[in-house]
Amino acid sequence: MIRSSFFGLEIGRSGLSTAQFGLEVTGHNIANVDTAGFTRQHARQANLSPFEQVGMFAPVSHMSVGQGTRVQILEQIRSSYLDRRFRSESTTHAFWNTRSQSLSHVESFFDNVNEATSINRAMSEFFRSMKVASEDPVSGAPRVLMRTTAEDLTAMLRMNHTGLVSLQESENRAVVTKTGEVNRRLENIRLLNGQIYNFEVTGLIANDLRDRRNLELDELAQLIDIDWDEREDQFGNSVFSLTIAGETAVHHDRRMTMSVGWVENPVRGVDSLVAIPIWAERMPRDFTPSQSAPFPLMSGNDSSVPRWEDFLNLPEGQRQAAFDNAMRLYNWAVEAAAVDMRRITGGEIKAHMGVRDGIGDTPDSISRGIPYYLEMINDLARALFVQINQQHVQGWSDNPNGSETGIKFFRAIGPNGNPIGRVVFYDSDGDELQVVSNDDTRIYADNTVFLDANGDPLDPNAPNFSSSQATYIRFYDEGGTFLGYSQGSANIASTRFEVTPEELAHVTALNFNVSDEIMASEFNIASSSQRIGRTDGTPIELQRGNNENMNDLYSLFGETGISVTIIGPDGRERTREIGTFDDYGTVIRFNVANTLHTAHQNARTSRALTLSANNQRTAIAGVSLDEEMVGLVRFQHAYNGAARIITAIDEALDRLINGTGRVGI
Repeated sequence: MIRSSFFGLEIGRSGLSTAQFGLEVTGHNIANVDTAGFTRQHARQANLSPFEQVGMFAPVSHMSVGQGTRVQILEQIRSSYLDRRFRSESTTHAFWNTRSQSLSHVESFFDNVNEATSINRAMSEFFRSMKVASEDPVSGAPRVLMRTTAEDLTAMLRMNHTGLVSLQESENRAVVTKTGEVNRRLENIRLLNGQIYNFEVTGLIANDLRDRRNLELDELAQLIDIDWDEREDQFGNSVFSLTIAGETAVHHDRRMTMSVGWVENPVRGVDSLVAIPIWAERMPRDFTPSQSAPFPLMSGNDSSVPRWEDFLNLPEGQRQAAFDNAMRLYNWAVEAAAVDMRRITGGEIKAHMGVRDGIGDTPDSISRGIPYYLEMINDLARALFVQINQQHVQGWSDNPNGSETGIKFFRAIGPNGNPIGRVVFYDSDGDELQVVSNDDTRIYADNTVFLDANGDPLDPNAPNFSSSQATYIRFYDEGGTFLGYSQGSANIASTRFEVTPEELAHVTALNFNVSDEIMASEFNIASSSQRIGRTDGTPIELQRGNNENMNDLYSLFGETGISVTIIGPDGRERTREIGTFDDYGTVIRFNVANTLHTAHQNARTSRALTLSANNQRTAIAGVSLDEEMVGLVRFQHAYNGAARIITAIDEALDRLINGTGRVGI
């Protein structure tokens, strides 16, 4: 075979070039050992095939020597399997870690550490003051103590309610902020996809751009659960697509915009604006929203979804109608609905949404959020409201202005501005007595005839009629039989406090307070089971009453089987078993603690799994200084060896050129 005399120099040159490139790649790896998201790169070498020459009769390539070496491709050392595992574990860990942090704030309102400032302590002090008042039903000091402890209890429940609603609003702001971050990262990925695609059309691999995209995916996986796919198109070029909740979020030049909104949606009697997710939309890049959209845009021309602040600024009656109108325009304008955010299953956004919206509609603790605990303290307020009032209205006050019955101890104002629940009076026949009110005077009458001092009837329907004009009140039963005369009030056989489940649903820890009558005078606290000082047409008999009603109030602390039944805004009836008041206070605190413990435990477990997946991924994709140093020495020796080849061939050529053809000289 005839070979070129200078062909060996080309082999040596290719060895030098390849070794030098290997040194540069190794240096690039070492320089980026601490660069976040950097993937170790490797120069894959391949031998250059020999020239194949055709002889007169047959190829003689088996007698050929190769042309040296070349860098076939500069590739990343990365495992897509480990990437998926790491991001999956990262999504789970981000969910539990964020949920754990948020629930820690929830727990702080129930003070599970300091027993002295817990709900149980406040209730115990309230009922203990009843015991003190029962031992001295006449003096004012025990009554003041009872009123003060009642104020402390209602203030604690109100503070917890207000704090939880404020925390709920903070969780909503976190959802909005994290959603904006997702949108920004989706836009970054979309831009990187275009750059990678344009670069790799040349046949090269955009390693550093891919690193940036992988870093965006790592960060995105902590915010929301994602899935992605990379395949070749019909031209052999790599095409990357990303999905969220099963819907395409990024594909070439398309992108998805996520959004959240506020609607008025009281959850089972929670009187607050509860933020719920709307959905995310996929739209063309050149989408321009309709000019008839009722609210400012969320971010330029990207979306016509109104900001949740815009709904908050509307009057309450217009909020839902405006929301429906905005959604109708929005759905008409976009290309297609893409992602319902309620389908999101993991990540920080799901954790914030779960704490913000969780009503505990499933037995597991993962469904418990702020609305669930709001309802627990609301149900405690409802139980106190019903049980204490039902017993207190049966007693008689010791007010110097006149002993009264039917006084509510607690009050709550409904959405219509009227007090919730009513006091009903019955005569000895079980017939309800009509309540006729005039200033501060209460007259309880059944088939009543009002008479003046001369015994002449007064017209109660007259414009200027006042019950104070009546000297005597004449009572008749339904059959018209005369019952007798009375001054001041009818004979009340029994008193009851009644509230419907629909009304009770409007009682919350926020509007649960000590009644105005009790706040006006501590002597309106009804300790006695019988009237103190009565007027029945005979000279006034003073009687100091008794402590029986107060004892009955105190016995409620140990009462078992207490329950609360309400009918919520959705029209469904719900019953909460309270048991005893003290036990229920403990249930609330233990429930919060157990939910937080589950979140802590899962956060620790998921952290260990995430670290394990990251260590396995880093072992392959990360830069190892020890390994790179070995490679540095290896490429250095290869470079030296290639240089020696060139030197040897140079010496041979020198002998050939300068040492031959000189015979006889």
